[in-house]
Amino acid sequence: MKIIFSGSSSFTGYHFLRELEKKKIECHAIFTKKKNFYRLEHQKKILSLKFSYINPHFDIKFGSKKFINIIKDKQINILCFHHFVVGNLNTKYNLNQNLNTLLKNIDKVIYNLSLNKSPLLIYTSSIYQKISLLNGYKSDQSRIKYGFAKTITSNIIRYLCAKYKVKFIDFELQNPIGCFEKHSSLPSYIASGFFKKKKIKINNPHRLFQFQFIEKIANDYCKSIIKSKRVNSKYIKTSVDSFKKVFLKNFNKIKNREKTNPLWNKYYIYYKKLNENKKN
Repeated sequence: MKIIFSGSSSFTGYHFLRELEKKKIECHAIFTKKKNFYRLEHQKKILSLKFSYINPHFDIKFGSKKFINIIKDKQINILCFHHFVVGNLNTKYNLNQNLNTLLKNIDKVIYNLSLNKSPLLIYTSSIYQKISLLNGYKSDQSRIKYGFAKTITSNIIRYLCAKYKVKFIDFELQNPIGCFEKHSSLPSYIASGFFKKKKIKINNPHRLFQFQFIEKIANDYCKSIIKSKRVNSKYIKTSVDSFKKVFLKNFNKIKNREKTNPLWNKYYIYYKKLNENKKN
């Protein structure tokens, strides 16, 4: 079992790679830019750790000649397609340009993967693939287009995997929470408001969403690879409003954190660290 992993510089990529290391699986982690470009806290941490099974490769684009050579030379039989174009998600999402970037040389990549023993591709899909079709999100064009891009990419990859006899696993990612998560995420926003003692303003307090700790998701991700079938993470479902109320109830009134519900105590520890990292 040998893996090539794209999307190594992301918050989720950091946790997935750490879990793969624990499972003692040989993994070639791809970074598209030079090493000194990665300066976020989780990026610096992943690059400073001494791994036995994770091998970083820098300045390599997905589908490039160097990328293909790693698949050939290392006899890679598992591709973790975890990268995605999300840099302009909060502005006008360029659907066509981003699809061209994502799908460049994809046929060549999957073909070369198919030449090795028991080939497998695990694709990180998104909850936005479903909600982009709902009326309530029509005003959020950037995320709708992001969801469409994920869907189109998924369908093309699924087709090519069938064509070249590569096993395809769709691993849906929803709202991961934990250390180093994006500051723009809903849970992080609520936590930040608590620690800074600022008023928390929610535009859609009754909207339902699901979340789970990133370590649990990473563990299920690795199980999917090892078992060669999709392992669904169990997400906690709640409304934005009730999430806010539970969060504030647990941390605004309970002085002794040891007595807090284990879930929220763990959450508090994460966000206390997150807040300290922001200060540093």
